[in-house]
Amino acid sequence: MKILLAITALLVTSCPLWSQTTGTIKVRKMTRDFMETNLTHCNVLYAGMGNPVTILDKSYPMKRLKLNIDNGEIDNSGGLIVIKADKPGNAVVDIFEIIPGNNGEDPGYSYIASQQYEVVKIPVPKAVVAGKKHGGIINKDYLLDNGSISLEVEECEHYLQYEIEGFDVVTRAKGRVTGSRSDNNTLSKDQKYLIKKVKKDGSVAFDNITVRMPDGRSVVLDPVVLYIN
Repeated sequence: MKILLAITALLVTSCPLWSQTTGTIKVRKMTRDFMETNLTHCNVLYAGMGNPVTILDKSYPMKRLKLNIDNGEIDNSGGLIVIKADKPGNAVVDIFEIIPGNNGEDPGYSYIASQQYEVVKIPVPKAVVAGKKHGGIINKDYLLDNGSISLEVEECEHYLQYEIEGFDVVTRAKGRVTGSRSDNNTLSKDQKYLIKKVKKDGSVAFDNITVRMPDGRSVVLDPVVLYIN
C-alpha cells in the first residue's frame, strides 16, 4: 500500500549567515523561510537508499548550489537532488550558493541555509490477505476471490516502492499438510486448487512471503494464517 503525502522538513538557520567570495566577505540577511527543501518522501530520510529532494526557492538554479551532508552523500547531477544517508539518526544538509571566481580564480561559496532531517530505517511492511493482516477466520469463496497479497506500512513512508516476489500457500486438512508457491502477489492455479480442498476449520497459511525492499534487499514477512469457516 502506498500512501501519498509530502511534508516540508524543518529549516534550521542557526549557522552563521555569511558568504565568502574570492577576496571579499559578504553578510547575507536571511529569514527562516528564505529557502526550504521539501523531501518528497515525508519529513525523514530513509537510510541506505536514495531520497529525492526538491528545492523550493526557484531563484537558485541547481547548477549554482553546493550541498554538503554529515551523514551520507548527495548526488545533484541530472537536475535532481538525491540524498543517501548512511545510518539511522540525524543528518544535516548545508546548502551553499556557488559564487564564480574572477579572472580564473577558484569559486567561492555563499551560505544559504541548513536542513536537518531524521534518518530512519526503511520500514518493513506487513502482509495483508483478503483484508486480514493478523490472520483469523474467513469464508473460503471470499478467500479464493480476494486472496492476493497486498502490503501495509504503518509508519510515515510515502512513495516507497515494495515488490512482492512470491509466497507459499500451505494448507492443513485432516492432518495432511500441502504447499505450493506463487512467484508474484496473486494466487496461482495450484494454490487455488489446494484452498478449494480445505474443509471447515482447516487452515490456509500464507508463508515465506518474500518482498523486495526499496533499497534492493529481499526480506521475508511474517506469515498470515487463515481458518476456513
